Amino acid sequence: MTSMARPTSRIALVVLVACALAALVATALVRPSPAAAAGPPAVSGLVSPTHPVSSAWYANSDPSFSWRGVSATPPVAGYSYVLDQDPITEPDTVADLAAFSFAPKRDAAISRYPTALAVADFDRDGKLDLAVLNSDAGSVTILFGKGNGAFGRRRSTRVTKGSDSIAVADLNRDGKPDLVIDREGTVSVLLGNGNGSFRATHSYRVGTFSGTLAIADVNRDHHPDIVASFRDMVKVLLGRGDGTFGAAHSSVVDANGSVYSLAFGDLNGDGRTDLVAGSVEGANQLVGALSVLLGKGDGSFKAAVTHTTGELIPQKLAVTDVNHDGKADLLVGDYADGVDYGDPAYCAVDVCLGKGTGSFSPAVQYVVGPQGQFGPSGFKVADVNRDGEGDLLVTTGAGLYVLLGNGDGSFQPAAAFGTMSRPGGPAAVGDFNHDGKPDLAVAGGFGNTVSVFLNRSNAASYHGLADGVWYFHVRAVDTSAVGGLTAARAVRIDTQRPSTQAPNAASVKTGAIAYLTFEVNDPSPSAGWCTVHIVVKNGRGVVLHRHTSGHAHSGVLYQTGFRCGFAKGTYRFYVYATDAAGNTQGNVAWDRLVVK
Repeated sequence: MTSMARPTSRIALVVLVACALAALVATALVRPSPAAAAGPPAVSGLVSPTHPVSSAWYANSDPSFSWRGVSATPPVAGYSYVLDQDPITEPDTVADLAAFSFAPKRDAAISRYPTALAVADFDRDGKLDLAVLNSDAGSVTILFGKGNGAFGRRRSTRVTKGSDSIAVADLNRDGKPDLVIDREGTVSVLLGNGNGSFRATHSYRVGTFSGTLAIADVNRDHHPDIVASFRDMVKVLLGRGDGTFGAAHSSVVDANGSVYSLAFGDLNGDGRTDLVAGSVEGANQLVGALSVLLGKGDGSFKAAVTHTTGELIPQKLAVTDVNHDGKADLLVGDYADGVDYGDPAYCAVDVCLGKGTGSFSPAVQYVVGPQGQFGPSGFKVADVNRDGEGDLLVTTGAGLYVLLGNGDGSFQPAAAFGTMSRPGGPAAVGDFNHDGKPDLAVAGGFGNTVSVFLNRSNAASYHGLADGVWYFHVRAVDTSAVGGLTAARAVRIDTQRPSTQAPNAASVKTGAIAYLTFEVNDPSPSAGWCTVHIVVKNGRGVVLHRHTSGHAHSGVLYQTGFRCGFAKGTYRFYVYATDAAGNTQGNVAWDRLVVK
């Protein structure tokens, strides 16, 4: 890569990236494109999770709506929406809802400063949990998810103090999440019991000091392998599929540096896992480097191609296809100290589009947050606004930032989400409240808490609507207040309970057919049909017979029969009704059944 232009820098920054790496051209910060005359397209995927069938009636008067976002030029500023009982209302061109939005949940307190996070369903109850590594306390704490974005009970396992990296995978193929933890050259494996506890660890020595670890299948045997950095190299522990690993294989990354970050992907399309590594050049020099090591498919790698990145230190890496061309691209989360150049520190993201050969096109840089901050401490790719494009979530010393992807390899400028009570630390992504959208968990940068931010993008909800047919209208609005086409969704609300009558007592001889009459009344707005349940009880309240009659229409007298084998005496039959919306009547009608 070549230099990236930066508004506050008096010197060009040299940024080079990987494998036959061509120099990248100087680039300025990306700014929003001018608005297109036509505006953004219509939103898609508009649904109501609470009222899934638009032609059906529901007793729920609290409807919610969700939709997929749009990727367009110009960028979408947000969405305008209206809920009323007019099927053709057009929303205005004011963005009432931002293109993305997060709602902070209550922080979960941890005994010591959390240093790393991992997400999995550790107790296998269908709800995502958090594994929190507490380096100072020497423990891993599992925060068990409640399925609504909050976390309740917790369970801790002792580990070696000073551990600073954590990864999760099913290492022994038993369907239970396992953990891998790294501390200063020792990799420890904790096999999960499926309830949030872990069995005794296996430890593997990889060196005297290691920086980070990751899990990937680097030899194509479908078993997870462990890759840990050790000074200027990476150590590969090949998994056996039973939770144990073979001896470490070494690959030199950068003979002059210390490996700081790792990412994996097939960079040249040969079906083998390749490695990108970011490092700090020299023992005490704040100069970064990026290296690409093409995989051989057996757990080893070809010789690294390494280039320095100037004052930019690649702290976080991600490999993904951001422009849908089938080639792996590289996203780099950089921290620039700037001290040696007389410039303030800053955080940036470099987007390097892959050529499919292991090399990359010229990078585009996005500065994230204010100057003078540390970061990035968290760096995650997720489809925040559900438009089918990968977005970037970045936590820094100043907070949480989101860069929405446009689908062509470019991103919208970093937008701050300023509700964090403390600087952002390590981050993890998961759907913590089962709404199909990625949420974010962030460990407090300098605090003893884990904060959860629920994704409220592309969603609206209402409470206590009156009965009737309602229409939700929504459209995208771009940065120049131009609106796209309107999408609409109907919901039908009926909270009126039906009532029943049993107008005639019945009389029958033992062994004959007993004919029972009943009538239901289902008031507006649905005024449709009801399902009726007939229950016959004796004088002690014991149920002797049950009968269901479906699709009984309102205001119509019905008769149903059954062969009665009861002994002589007087019984009661009760009439229960449930309407099409799911409402059941309050008072249950009854009448006598006399058996002679």
